[in-house]
Amino acid sequence: MPAAAKTTTPMPSFLLARQPILDRNLRLFGYELLYRVGNGEPFDADQATSRVLLEGVLHAGRDALVHHGMIFVNLTRNLLLQPELLPRGDGRVVLEVLEDVEVDDRLLEALQELKRRGYRIALDDFVWEEERLELLEVADLVKVELRAGPLPLEEVVRRLSARRLMLLAEKVETFSELEECKALGFQLFQGYFLERPRVVTGGRQPASRLSVMRLLAALQDPEADVEKQVAVIRQDINLSYRLLRYINSAQFAFNREIRSLHEAAVILGRRNLRNWAMLLALASIEGKPDVLITSALIRARTVEGVVTLLGGDRAEAEMGFLAGLFSLLDAFLDRPMEKLLEELPVDRAIAVALLHGEGSIGAALEMVRIHERAAWEEVDTCELDPGEVSRLYLEAAAWADAIQKEIA
Repeated sequence: MPAAAKTTTPMPSFLLARQPILDRNLRLFGYELLYRVGNGEPFDADQATSRVLLEGVLHAGRDALVHHGMIFVNLTRNLLLQPELLPRGDGRVVLEVLEDVEVDDRLLEALQELKRRGYRIALDDFVWEEERLELLEVADLVKVELRAGPLPLEEVVRRLSARRLMLLAEKVETFSELEECKALGFQLFQGYFLERPRVVTGGRQPASRLSVMRLLAALQDPEADVEKQVAVIRQDINLSYRLLRYINSAQFAFNREIRSLHEAAVILGRRNLRNWAMLLALASIEGKPDVLITSALIRARTVEGVVTLLGGDRAEAEMGFLAGLFSLLDAFLDRPMEKLLEELPVDRAIAVALLHGEGSIGAALEMVRIHERAAWEEVDTCELDPGEVSRLYLEAAAWADAIQKEIA
């Protein structure tokens, strides 16, 4: 540990996850950082929050967690009242005032000082109550939970919109809710709707998704050798070009140019070639935001690492990667997972993991999902040290962001 990080009181370890915040075009606006300090031991909330903010967010780890876009972080009242503890902001950090923070003149003055120091202010889980209306004078953004508060959502939005504040809809769980929130006038959206299939009316799939489905089925064929896989990929000229361009990117850093799919297959191996081809095929689906492929990459890489920590060999780890990638297949293709797996020749260990959470791959997938949801009350029931899962997750997030730059 560097000398500057030493302290007379040992700081507890912390767990971090992130949840995307999207704009009306489903482009990434930023991430909310979700955290828990330690492994359930008592801790000082302000000391803990300060450490997460200063070391995990605003220091070297910031670009690994959120390489672009806004960073949303919750702060306690006592830390908000001490703006001098925080370094000057750069306009990227949004400090969230929680719904149970007491409002008085001291808080309002401190929030104004934080704004002068380069931070933006958001009101979290805002409910229209008389004693909290003064906060609207200092807020840049208001987060509204869809199912909370005494007033109808339409009335809350009408009143807030009159004040020209940016509005964020929280806990948006379906695309139907997303469209309703758009119609009401929300500009930003946060929730798990992206991980769920969009209901497609008319029963007909777009041609791009049908072609991806055929490609996935061909690449998953257990009888397909390297020659057949290469032949399948070569049928899609755009995919072939993107795959070779990606393999020759800085992510692989080969000391010579890879000129053919055959050469790529020899270097990467059959499974890796298949996995990267499927990843690029999913990334090519029209109408799906970039953040969805980023989420799939993070999950795939983290599940792969968790399977290894659970004692799995290389083949099992590779299946873990594929299970993580395929765990969002229904969201990519807008069809139920059960139907998709009926049509794809997926290994049984992957299928039962995806459908029933069974086997070591299913256990690994569930651990990762718990971490992604920041369901910290559940992490201690997992077989692995939560800190190890968090480490894998953060490494995967940095890796996925770098991959996304290359394949965009």
